[in-house]
Amino acid sequence: MKLSVIIPAYNAEETIAYAIESALYQNTNFDFELIVYDDCSTDKTKDIAESYGKKFPRLKLYSNSENLGNAKTFYKSIKVAKGKYFHVLDADDYFTNWNKLQRQVDFLDSNPDYCAVAHGTVYLTNNCINIDKINKYSHHTYDYTYSNILFSFYYHTSSYMYKNVFLSHNCRILQEDFCRGDVIRMQLVRAITNEKIKTLPFIASVYNYNGQGIWSSMTEEDQKILNLNHMEQRCKFIFSGQER
Repeated sequence: MKLSVIIPAYNAEETIAYAIESALYQNTNFDFELIVYDDCSTDKTKDIAESYGKKFPRLKLYSNSENLGNAKTFYKSIKVAKGKYFHVLDADDYFTNWNKLQRQVDFLDSNPDYCAVAHGTVYLTNNCINIDKINKYSHHTYDYTYSNILFSFYYHTSSYMYKNVFLSHNCRILQEDFCRGDVIRMQLVRAITNEKIKTLPFIASVYNYNGQGIWSSMTEEDQKILNLNHMEQRCKFIFSGQER
């Protein structure tokens, strides 16, 4: 399997159809799987995903019997993913370029010394495009160094395609609650591969910024506290296998 597109979902009945369709209708010359992993939603999220699964065999629906949170749900998703590469698409975001996945796979296939490839993203706030929040539309290469692995640059989750290093590395740290979100994924992939990240000069996804996300809903003080807690928890794993 060339690629796994993963949509972790919780109570996303108003947006998940956009996410699913933006993946299903991608133009590719390779096969890919679309994994929707429902985290015990209490609305119609699971029903909507199930209806698409009946029409599109490449969509595989999984669900938790209880709400486990973002970190554990992603961990369970990546454990069933079979793709050489993986891409996470949050259930309230979507792709906007029908050739996006093809362009990113082509790059990774042609450049084995890169572990990930990203692109520009449009930020949508209250149904309006936030011009100030659009990532720079440019080529850029980020080498692996100790300093920039601590996240000195940022491209949104909806833009990143990674090598699936988790096919051969367990990285149980991913199921810890403090590992929710995209930062830890990027850090681990880069640490395991010691390879570069490329950003390509096109815009191909929408980040539906509504202020209700894991990070965006927090105050600045709460964000600082979360970051400190994250680093304290990471220290407990520093000598355990690949987490080191």
